[in-house]
Amino acid sequence: MKKILKITSMSAFLTLFKMLIGFVISKAAAVYAGPAGVVVLGQMQSLIGSVMGILNAPVSTGVIKYTSENGDKNSFWWWRASFIILCSISIPVIFCMIIYSGFISYHVLGSSEYKWLIIITSLTLPVAAIGTLITSIFNGLELYRKYLISGALSTVITFFIMIFLILKYNINGVLIAAGIQGGLTGIVLVVLAINSHWCKLSNFIGKVNKKQLKNISKFFVMTAISAMLFPATILIVRSIISNAVGLQSAGNWQAVWRISEAYLAVITMALSTYYLPKLAKTNGYYNIKAEIHYVLKFILPTIVLMATFVFFCRDLLISILFTKEFSLARELFAVQLIGDVIKIISWLYAYPVLAHGKAKVYIITELSFSFLLVGLTYLFVHRFGVHGANYAFALNYFLYLVLMRIILKRITFDEGEGKL
Repeated sequence: MKKILKITSMSAFLTLFKMLIGFVISKAAAVYAGPAGVVVLGQMQSLIGSVMGILNAPVSTGVIKYTSENGDKNSFWWWRASFIILCSISIPVIFCMIIYSGFISYHVLGSSEYKWLIIITSLTLPVAAIGTLITSIFNGLELYRKYLISGALSTVITFFIMIFLILKYNINGVLIAAGIQGGLTGIVLVVLAINSHWCKLSNFIGKVNKKQLKNISKFFVMTAISAMLFPATILIVRSIISNAVGLQSAGNWQAVWRISEAYLAVITMALSTYYLPKLAKTNGYYNIKAEIHYVLKFILPTIVLMATFVFFCRDLLISILFTKEFSLARELFAVQLIGDVIKIISWLYAYPVLAHGKAKVYIITELSFSFLLVGLTYLFVHRFGVHGANYAFALNYFLYLVLMRIILKRITFDEGEGKL
């Protein structure tokens, strides 16, 4: 309990830095362009999230798992495999984003005038993925202090660069800052990691065996589908709200969503830092069940307290982080926060499936519940207005939790193929 408490506390400080950046960008969008600007920013962030979902897929969960199992001396086989896959997907992704920048700008951001922004963003995303690779290695080696300190330093440095862009270029500066944030972070992380004994070119470029490529490819597919689906799903949900009840309501929903994302980041970072590597090394249903219950004893009261705090401080948060135009957003918090609690609990039961590479189960459930969320949102928004999006969110994750608890009892968690 002491270890997870320490990691969560350290994660909270890093998350506060990241929250500050996110809210400065959102506040700037609200001030310079109102609710419509916040929606455009949200669409841009969803686009980045979807693309980064593809690029981060080979350098995140799989790298954490095999690094935690094999240590810094033998993990280079999987680092090489992940880097090869990253390079092989980065080139076509960049090419497509540049060639179809006008199309993407028009259909995602509502205007082809942001074509230049799509091009700039596409060139920085592979650098952001390299930053993810570095943090995954820190995480897998359980270098928690270095992992969190490097994250904090990179966040502070990028923060000041982004402030400059926002002050100089107004709403365009806001969008540029959102587009290049990941790339700036990646550059800083490379500089911070360059002197580490494991950070040498031969550990990332060289001969790769089919076994390691297969291992990483499995996690690549799972993580890519998950990371692409969720931002894409939220993008569709936001469009449904905009079309059904207008940009003002969509902007209010987006404001609540941003606050929700921010405080949940404390929990999700703790889970990815402590829980995911721990699960990767834990075999057998009863051992995994014991780990879930151990973490749940800490996570459940924490997330309930945080959600309660956000609910009672919602007016203050809206006034600080947005503008008075977003005052009606206060009515959307209650159900959203209930859904947040259910979401985190459901993730505790879903993470073992991801950590042990149960690809078929993971992919089917991710696809099914993404489609279900879109369908429920469409039905509920047309029935209950913007509140319907929150009802759909809470119900979707309740059903997900029920199913993941059932699935956990029906699949086998034996020792994997990850050791040399």
